Amino acid sequence: MHSFQVIREVLQTTSAKQIAADMGLSLSLIYKWAEKPDPAAATASHNPLDRMDQLLKSTRDLRLIHWLCQRSGGFFIRNPTTHHTHPEYLIPATNGVVESSPIFWRSSPARPPTIASIPPRPSRSGLAGKN
Repeated sequence: MHSFQVIREVLQTTSAKQIAADMGLSLSLIYKWAEKPDPAAATASHNPLDRMDQLLKSTRDLRLIHWLCQRSGGFFIRNPTTHHTHPEYLIPATNGVVESSPIFWRSSPARPPTIASIPPRPSRSGLAGKN
C-alpha cells in the first residue's frame, strides 16, 4: 500500500479539517497528501509518510522508527532475516491467536482500533507463580 492510500483511508475516519487545524496547515495540503503523486512534478508536496521514509533511507537510523512507535504506544521489532520465518504449521496457530485477541473482536470492521481503544496489557505481577 502506498503512503497516499494510507492517508486516504485515514481521512475516511478522521476529519481533514481537524487535522489541518491541529497541524496549522491548509486543508488543501491535507487533501493533496491523499492524492497519488505526480512523478513529473518537480515541486511535489511529499506527504509526512513519504518524508519519514526518505529520512529513514537517508539516515538508515532506526531510532526514528523506534521514536515514532514509542509515541504511538508501541514498539518496533525488525523482521527476522531468515528465509523461512513462518513455517506453514504455525499459520493456523497464529490465526487462532489473532482471532482470539481482544483487539480483533472488540474493533468494528468499519473502523480500525485507535490507540485509545486498545485495552492495557495485564500486569506481569498477576502472572507470577502460574506456570
